[in-house]
Amino acid sequence: MNIESDHSQQESKLTPGLALIFYHDNKGRGYPYKLPLVPVGEDEFTFGAPIQGSADDLRALRQCLDGGITLHHEHVLSNSAGVLLWWVPAAPRELMFNVRVSAAAGVQKLNGKAIPQPPLLMLTQGGTLYVYALAENKRPDVNTKLYKAPYWNMFEDGQMCMGTVKLPDVIDAQNPEAVTKRFFQSNFSGASRQNISNHPRSHQEMWQDAIKQGAFDPAWLVEEQKIKTVKELMTCKFTH
Repeated sequence: MNIESDHSQQESKLTPGLALIFYHDNKGRGYPYKLPLVPVGEDEFTFGAPIQGSADDLRALRQCLDGGITLHHEHVLSNSAGVLLWWVPAAPRELMFNVRVSAAAGVQKLNGKAIPQPPLLMLTQGGTLYVYALAENKRPDVNTKLYKAPYWNMFEDGQMCMGTVKLPDVIDAQNPEAVTKRFFQSNFSGASRQNISNHPRSHQEMWQDAIKQGAFDPAWLVEEQKIKTVKELMTCKFTH
């Protein structure tokens, strides 16, 4: 699967049109106001003048809340047109290595150990998983820079070499961790690209240093060169 930038022909692209905000007075009473979202550039919007909400607006909102809204997990950034995008906070994870090259077999002694991981950004589309790393352990925004995921079995464009890994039949926006677990439970067997990290020594020593330090050093990450920000990733067209 290749990724090509496409800012004009995305199918089922969602565009924000209206925001609902509740103002409160000093007695805690709430007053709903509608604020139209006015485009000021490509994928950029600003609030228009607020309009006080009506009883009809509140009834429509109630109907949505009773069954018309799909709730997403707090880490989900986007869910549309068959593409789910979410971020994974930094945390220790167990890695499994099944090395094909005997010279690197020493890394297998780390199997099953909890190793500090960098924060990640994951994207699924059509049974394929893309993984990127982040420098800061916080929810990314559209301007957040992307880095290479520092793992074996990853291609240059961020796509995971799936091998025998199969994603869930249904990708649940309320439970992206189900896909995250499939990634970390896979067997990392060898490098699919050269620029895995900026760590000065071996892949094994990188993970050993992360254990010693109690954290993954963002200085070890390699910047993405093709898709540089979250915004660029969200405006990509995914084609087989």
